[in-house]
Amino acid sequence: AHLWISIGDLRRRWASFEARHGKDPGPRWEQALEAYGKAAELQPTLDSAWMARGTLHHQRATMRESRGEDGRKDFEAAQADLDRAVAASPSTGGARLLRAQMAIDRGGTSRRRGEDPAAHYAAAEADLAAEMAEKPGHPEILRARGVLHMARSEWAAAAADLEAAEKADPRAHPYYRRMLEDARRRAAEGGK
Repeated sequence: AHLWISIGDLRRRWASFEARHGKDPGPRWEQALEAYGKAAELQPTLDSAWMARGTLHHQRATMRESRGEDGRKDFEAAQADLDRAVAASPSTGGARLLRAQMAIDRGGTSRRRGEDPAAHYAAAEADLAAEMAEKPGHPEILRARGVLHMARSEWAAAAADLEAAEKADPRAHPYYRRMLEDARRRAAEGGK
């Protein structure tokens, strides 16, 4: 099963490379999904197979949405795969964190479509709370929760979580530093 996950990872990276260079990543995405599916068939309770599939569907959904295409089917597939990952291993591996990150992106997509994102954001909040209960102060969870607060325009709470994440992991990507600065600025301007 782990070999199939590695093959899927290779194909997923190849698809990402092709997408960055203007080529259609679709065939490689399908090959990656097929490989992850074989891993899941061999070992249905292997959370990493479901997490890999869910992550790929999430990646594909956000890429499609960024191109003006409809990514809802991929978001639905990501949800199903990540639900299976959480069921396979509810207290380890970070599947809930991945599911929360996907729900935040799905909520943002819903908002841009004029739909109510509240259910997606509530699902993300529940997963992040469960993760935080197991790993208090974990910087990745704090960053994800900060992003969720930003999506809800809760600027002071976003700044607090992103600042705590930065203190816990000062080597994080500069993107998060810019998010922290933005949240601080918006909070100072009177945001919640």
